Amino acid sequence: KRNEDTRRLFRIYSGLLEFPIVVLARNSQIRSDLWLRNGRGMFDMVLNYSEPHFCKALRDADLALVQFAFIGLSSLGQRELDASTTDKKVQVRAFSCANLVNLFLHRFGIFDFAGFLKAPHQYTDRYYSDIKEGYYPPEKQTDADLNSLPWTYSATNDPVRHKSMLEEFLYTMIILVTELFAPPPVDAEGAARQAKLRLRREIVHRLASGPKAHSELAEVHHVLPMRDNMVLAEEGKLVNPDDATGAALEAALVEVADCKSFQGKSDKWELQRWAWNEYDPAFFHLSLRQHQNASEVRPNSLDSKDRSITAMPYAPFPPPAHRSFTRLRRDITSDSAIIAVIYRALHVHCRDVVGEDDKFVNSVDNCVSESYQTDAMSETILGRVIHLLTLGTYAWESPLAEKSECWSDDGGGDVGSV
Repeated sequence: KRNEDTRRLFRIYSGLLEFPIVVLARNSQIRSDLWLRNGRGMFDMVLNYSEPHFCKALRDADLALVQFAFIGLSSLGQRELDASTTDKKVQVRAFSCANLVNLFLHRFGIFDFAGFLKAPHQYTDRYYSDIKEGYYPPEKQTDADLNSLPWTYSATNDPVRHKSMLEEFLYTMIILVTELFAPPPVDAEGAARQAKLRLRREIVHRLASGPKAHSELAEVHHVLPMRDNMVLAEEGKLVNPDDATGAALEAALVEVADCKSFQGKSDKWELQRWAWNEYDPAFFHLSLRQHQNASEVRPNSLDSKDRSITAMPYAPFPPPAHRSFTRLRRDITSDSAIIAVIYRALHVHCRDVVGEDDKFVNSVDNCVSESYQTDAMSETILGRVIHLLTLGTYAWESPLAEKSECWSDDGGGDVGSV
């Protein structure tokens, strides 16, 4: 009965994982200017799905469901799954981060564009042998005399659209690594501390895109968890019982911003210079336009009086995560497919281009050569690659949890991990 329960859990978690990934992929396709024939209404749906304040119940919930389903699947032991059936045709293998990344690559339609090879095409004899053994079903036959090989899904043949989908894929991986479930507070003081930190993080990023009035910043409460809003309201009552929410917001603003007065206009809050160290260039509650504004107004070391240059990390340290979900950071950043995508992106953008006599590009398949075209290059891809490498550094420099018996208990070391 335990094995039957394990199989049932595997099917449930697999279903929970599949549908949010499909929705995230379609959302990314529309953001990449696909499905234009559906009109502007489709773009409005995407804005409601992925930007505040509706994103809390839509996009954020789908991302959390993907994380939850992956942790559930990775907790199922391979031996229990294999022992759950005696039928050789329906053997079930363990689920690792390699399965998750592979699923994202196929649903986003960039498997070929990222330079990956299909195993059935490389090992044809073994593929047909495994089909005869019943490990997986065959493809539908297009010709009665010929066997069909699997194909990969892609929503477009345009390298520019593929480039945009690769940007979306890297962005999704960054969010999955950064935005994890928070650790449970041990007492009321801990709950208040966590709520204040999340409020401060939202305020810093709202102000990063430009000065904001107090009324504009009040919207951050729409994307905070209900528990945080209740805790902040209780804290605010101690300062101003008539406007508890506003008092909590005011206390957080004083820590990271300065109030500037403008003649004939309402006062606006401006982010203090030191607070820019907490700015995340891929924060998921800001739109692309807001991040572009932040990159334009962000101060650099040359703006200071001493005009000295100080090296800073590309992204801040991610917020604390629940013990059960922390392994996602090591799993994803050490996955061989993710490392291969990162290497390919760096190779495309940083190698010496030799023009029409480029032997490397002329020797590879058409799908691979598309990623080396000038139109397929992007500073956004480079930035997100550096972001992922930074998150990997943070994840693997962090000490192991106290209850960990082996380093792989905190992530990494699974099938497909480097």
